[in-house]
Amino acid sequence: MNLRACADRGFTLIEAMLAVGLLFILTATAFPLMTDLVRTRDRVESRAEWLRARAATFDLLERALRTAAPVDGSGGAGFIGDAAGITIATRWQPKGSEPELGTLRFEFDRAELTLTVEQRSAGKGSSPSNGEIRADAEPLAQGLERVQFRYHNGRSWSRSFQSGAGVGLPVAVEVSRWRERANEPAAPSGPAGSASDRPPDAVRVLSIPDARPMGGAS
Repeated sequence: MNLRACADRGFTLIEAMLAVGLLFILTATAFPLMTDLVRTRDRVESRAEWLRARAATFDLLERALRTAAPVDGSGGAGFIGDAAGITIATRWQPKGSEPELGTLRFEFDRAELTLTVEQRSAGKGSSPSNGEIRADAEPLAQGLERVQFRYHNGRSWSRSFQSGAGVGLPVAVEVSRWRERANEPAAPSGPAGSASDRPPDAVRVLSIPDARPMGGAS
């Protein structure tokens, strides 16, 4: 009888309070763990997206350089590059069309912190700087703080290069990219994570096959 009575009496107030306290402790312990897991997942996804965008950017630029021409259809410069972007006369294939000679413009948009690409057709009398615009600039990679291009003329690196009659293509193009790091602690010399005071997050040197530069650097 005593055993049955103990089994039927339920929880005492103290037992209920202990159960609630244990539940509270477990919840308080699990919440930070879940928060850390979510943050880790977001960082992994952000890194994966960064790597995918980087691969797509380098792949498109490498394909354009592989078929680059030192002179465009109108006899003008087929390759114009500076620290912020490159315009390349090359063969590209618009969607649903046959391959044609045109230009691709790779440029870093400082306002949007985005690397963009713009396709232009090689209209009559056109050059990489004034070709007929075939498509709006499309974002290639976002969340960038800075993108910088450099060009090797066979002797040294420079921040600009222009091909043309009697001037070949650069031997290689270097692309440096800095990710945006707005959440980092502010540095004494400037804004948080400023690209001016840290090395790039990714650097790629792309060679141009059969390039025979004859100057063109500045």
